[in-house]
Amino acid sequence: MTKRGRVLRDTNIGPGLLTVEGKQYSFLLEGMWRSEVSPRPGMTVDVNFDSDGAPAEVFAVSESQIAKEQAQRAFSGALRHGEALGGAVTGAIGASVAGGLKRRLGPLTIAAEVILLLAFFVLPDLRVGGFVSRALSGWDAIGLGPQTQMTNDRGFLSLLAIVCLLAPLAIPFLKQTWARWLNAAPVAFLLVACIVVDSQMHSAASAAGNMGEELGGAAGREMAGQFGLTYSLAVGAYLALICAIYLLTRAFKGK
Repeated sequence: MTKRGRVLRDTNIGPGLLTVEGKQYSFLLEGMWRSEVSPRPGMTVDVNFDSDGAPAEVFAVSESQIAKEQAQRAFSGALRHGEALGGAVTGAIGASVAGGLKRRLGPLTIAAEVILLLAFFVLPDLRVGGFVSRALSGWDAIGLGPQTQMTNDRGFLSLLAIVCLLAPLAIPFLKQTWARWLNAAPVAFLLVACIVVDSQMHSAASAAGNMGEELGGAAGREMAGQFGLTYSLAVGAYLALICAIYLLTRAFKGK
């Protein structure tokens, strides 16, 4: 069982202290702390509990992950209150803009865009196995580092994801004939993301193999097996790809 908590005291002098759902627990740096960054007071963490209800593993939660979760909650709230939000948006940007979106994009395209965003940012897209087994959304997957299973800063790739996945929504506001090709941006980004993630996975597997060769023997092979990465696509990846391909067909239709 995994719960969200916060560090109250670091491990500079003795065991650390964290709070989860109003209860305090002690933790150790060795054997429990699973992040590259050191624990510090006020840090948000995910805590895995064992069958006895005691903390077994502690993971640091990055600020980007917290921001993404807040965005997801806001997005879910917008979906639950779609009619009210639609009225507010229509009043803010004008009936002409809203009408342009509906007329130029159409209900199927809008549905494909919404499902695409949910599939990439919310649903599990990648299942990673190894030292730490996790199900990752596409947003998390593009932040995988070559030497770790934890997500890091995504840099330019995060900006590219947002621009490309939202690009079809800009078509009604552009009069140029080439604007329809913005429908191809999502599938192009997904291909780039697959190449980047696959490269990161191979780099991690290569690093684990080199470590095993240096150690040699059964111990080396065991360590390489523990730290090597295996991965497979999950339901979100397939949904995102289907929606992106549909949007690509709109580009060829000129809409």
